[in-house]
Amino acid sequence: MQEEGWMVDPAPLEERLILLLKTQRSLMLTELVDAFADCKWSTLFTAIRTLSQRQQVELIPIGWDYRMVLRHEGVRSCTVPPFMLAD
Repeated sequence: MQEEGWMVDPAPLEERLILLLKTQRSLMLTELVDAFADCKWSTLFTAIRTLSQRQQVELIPIGWDYRMVLRHEGVRSCTVPPFMLAD
């Protein structure tokens, strides 16, 4: 479902994020925002939060940014950043 060119349903976005991470070792949050410029930030953060809660990705704080990587067994768990939590 799309509304005025903005993605509303995060499910396809989650799949796109996983596919991108399979081709890249990791991506900074700022790079993800640029790569998915067709999405609202809230939709992107919802997809990232969902993948993190499912333990499919790892969010690693680096200064003021976050690095997102595919999660592998044995990788430490990181909590979802507060700005990504649902209101």
